[in-house]
Amino acid sequence: MKPIYEAKRIALEAGESFEKNLTFYLEHGVVISLPDRLLMGRAIQLELGEDVLYPPKPNCWFVHCAVGDNSVTWFCDQAPVKLPYIAWRRSRDKSGRLRVYNTSAFERLARLLT
Repeated sequence: MKPIYEAKRIALEAGESFEKNLTFYLEHGVVISLPDRLLMGRAIQLELGEDVLYPPKPNCWFVHCAVGDNSVTWFCDQAPVKLPYIAWRRSRDKSGRLRVYNTSAFERLARLLT
């Protein structure tokens, strides 16, 4: 299944509109869509939370959606700006807890596992 269709399926399962999410990240973040991966995210400032659209001192990439092999690690390599942290929420985790990782440590671990 193409990543864009997989992302749409995941959004529907979460009760979200894929089109609305895509529009939001096109306007306020980063969207990378390739034949083998799709990623939507944006820069946030952890201390201010996700509600601040344009934080004064962003320090974290919030990944809303990542589909495809090693897409998050790949994004770390391609990110327009290197930020110290990377974060996401697991779609199956009902607590909605934000999982925050040190970007350098995450990259090292991901490279060991691939």
